[in-house]
Amino acid sequence: MPRRASTQYGILAGLLLLILTVLVLIGGFTPVMTPDSAGYMVEPGWPDMFAVERPPFYRWLVVVLTLDGRAPGLLAVAQIALYVAAAGWLMRCLHATGLPGDAVLAVGITLLLANALLLMGNWVHPEVPAIALALAALGTTVRLVHSPHLSWPLLLLLVGSGGGAYLLRPSFLPIIIAFPVCGMLWRLASWQRARTGRAAVLMLALALPFLLVASLRLAVVRDFNIVSFGGFQMSGLAALTLSAETLPRLPQDARPLAEAVLAARSAGEANGSMIGVPRNSFGIRSFHSAALGYFDVLARTHDEVLYGIVIQQRQPDESWVAFNRRLQRWSIAVLTATPERHVTWMIGATTRLIGRAMMTNLPFGLGVLALVLVVPLLWLRRIDVPRVERTQGKPDPFTALVLLGGGWMLGSGVLMVVVTFPAWRYIDSCAILLAAPVWLLVIQRIRLLLAPAPQLARTG
Repeated sequence: MPRRASTQYGILAGLLLLILTVLVLIGGFTPVMTPDSAGYMVEPGWPDMFAVERPPFYRWLVVVLTLDGRAPGLLAVAQIALYVAAAGWLMRCLHATGLPGDAVLAVGITLLLANALLLMGNWVHPEVPAIALALAALGTTVRLVHSPHLSWPLLLLLVGSGGGAYLLRPSFLPIIIAFPVCGMLWRLASWQRARTGRAAVLMLALALPFLLVASLRLAVVRDFNIVSFGGFQMSGLAALTLSAETLPRLPQDARPLAEAVLAARSAGEANGSMIGVPRNSFGIRSFHSAALGYFDVLARTHDEVLYGIVIQQRQPDESWVAFNRRLQRWSIAVLTATPERHVTWMIGATTRLIGRAMMTNLPFGLGVLALVLVVPLLWLRRIDVPRVERTQGKPDPFTALVLLGGGWMLGSGVLMVVVTFPAWRYIDSCAILLAAPVWLLVIQRIRLLLAPAPQLARTG
């Protein structure tokens, strides 16, 4: 094994040991129930399993990981092990595409320091298993885009890991498009043709589990989707964008629900149980001003509106599937009637997502701190950072990592901006690869500092 590779493996092994020690000290291997856990543990039979709010797939996974419930304490250990294994597979795939060892090391450091692993690995919740499967799917996608020939084992792995990711957490559905596009852009960054045909095949492979499950649900409960939840989730956004001026623009069949929601929201704001839109600098209560400058106000109100108002609109004899379908039609009608508010919401949500992804992201913050410390040392020793020559067929490492992080963020974050709001756990999941380019810069500059004197390019 080359000396540099052994050093990189040693760094990652040491960091993994440190992270595992920290998890032991903070109780990270003890399963923790979340407010959503009970919903995922419901055990409806056939065909009711397709008609509930949460898909049954995570419960099935829990049964496997806990030996059919005989060892519930294994859940956190198994989820963390799955995450670490997926991170290792991603790094192996990146190395196989020609990415230099320092860039692969940067990815490994970023994933091991990730908020999601430290804070959510022991949750009785599909978040971390979904992240792990999506990481495996990302690595497999990039590898298949670059491979001279399609490998059936890798293609099956892509179908299983990608489908598993969005079946566990439907907000990962955009990876069907985002990951193959990321692979194409990676090839262009390597001065190679994009292979759009190969990317199309990978999109189809990633979409197969969705098509299978959605078609089965269509046949059983007349609902073409992974789960009947998107309309309900979107209704929180619609309820917050709703205003008295919107009512005349709505279709007649959407107005009664809009009037009921608006009246309940106004009553909640009046009695202090909900946060109203604050006044802007001109003393006007402006939704646009709040969404662009004070989006956290809307974010903190979202679940109060969703679970305090909208959920109450379900009729006594209405099935969840029918209720979700009705809310989806209503939400689309509201957002279509006020497109400018929806655009403003998406801008504000994106600002919150990107801002928190950098400011509260542990690996990003540590990476920036390390860069701030190492760059002055280079300047004091008058060491020039050499230019990286681009090689045909080899990706520029920094560009490749930016594409990797961007593809991941699009695949995991688009739906939360478009149909709901970026809660902190979604942000931590979205930002999981954001710090990799920063850590690459840190590693490259540390190598310059540690290089023998004759190899240093000096000025002056």
